[in-house]
Amino acid sequence: MNASLNHFFKVLYYKTLGPNEIINETDKLFCKYIFLKSRFETVKTRNKNKEDSIYYSEIEKLLKREKNWINAYRIEQFMVYLLNEDELNAEIKRYQLKNIELNMEIKRYQLKHNANSDIVRFHIPDEKIENADEATKRELLKTMTHNFQLAYTQIRNRFILTASMERRASLAIFFCLLLFFLPHIIPEFAAFLNMENMDTRAYFVGTALFAGMLGASFSILTRLENKIAESSIQSLKSMTNWATIIARLFMGGTGGLLMFYLIDSKMIAGSMFPDLIQGDNKNYIDIEYSKKSLLIVWCILAGFSEKLISTVLRQKGDQVGKKAK
Repeated sequence: MNASLNHFFKVLYYKTLGPNEIINETDKLFCKYIFLKSRFETVKTRNKNKEDSIYYSEIEKLLKREKNWINAYRIEQFMVYLLNEDELNAEIKRYQLKNIELNMEIKRYQLKHNANSDIVRFHIPDEKIENADEATKRELLKTMTHNFQLAYTQIRNRFILTASMERRASLAIFFCLLLFFLPHIIPEFAAFLNMENMDTRAYFVGTALFAGMLGASFSILTRLENKIAESSIQSLKSMTNWATIIARLFMGGTGGLLMFYLIDSKMIAGSMFPDLIQGDNKNYIDIEYSKKSLLIVWCILAGFSEKLISTVLRQKGDQVGKKAK
């Protein structure tokens, strides 16, 4: 009991900070259930003659079940059938005010992410409500309740998925930076990858791989805002999947490796590309740091741009095809 009271007062404290400042989804759900229980007790007190209604028993069952948004929304839907005319009018007025709040939430999301939201919006004219009988008002309230539930579910999902994507993209960059610098910091890790000698092919292969992955992680983060703005909720769910992020990192690593082999084989060459072969022995000894840096930059670019390597390979394939003819 004390734990429940402490939780309630903690929520109440954070609620005073503003409508969007509740700590997390658990607290929001807790507040929702407090409101629903209070509302249900009020309706039961005012409408004792309806206590044999099936809706009362359904609501009482749902209140005893696991607390989640699906059950909370079902309780809210059942509650519509238990309201008298005065309560219907009051509830419709409350939803009209919530409509203003909803539009502000959508606007805040659009401004933050520069997005054209696919969130459901609706408006019921005041004249239609004022001229309606009790049965019509009940149906209108049911529609309003359903639409608000759908809209807030979409808003909540978008905020949760966006935050999750930002966290995972940041973790991906941290992981790739760690892989890139670890061989230079921990000799044992470099020895494990056979990268302790900076004049070996293994060192350049490993560096190209990690540089490509680093470029891919930067690509995920820098394109995040545009993807959020353009994506539906289903697309956001796919983007936040670790499998999608890991696949993109492997694509970037592969791009970095291909760029290294293209440069090493001199299939692409020029003043903008490093010459890695030194002397008649054709080894990697005493390569200037500027050339190594240039190779790293190209491998990062290959991982960052999904089209760079595919464009180069397509051009080389076309050249081979023309020579074959």
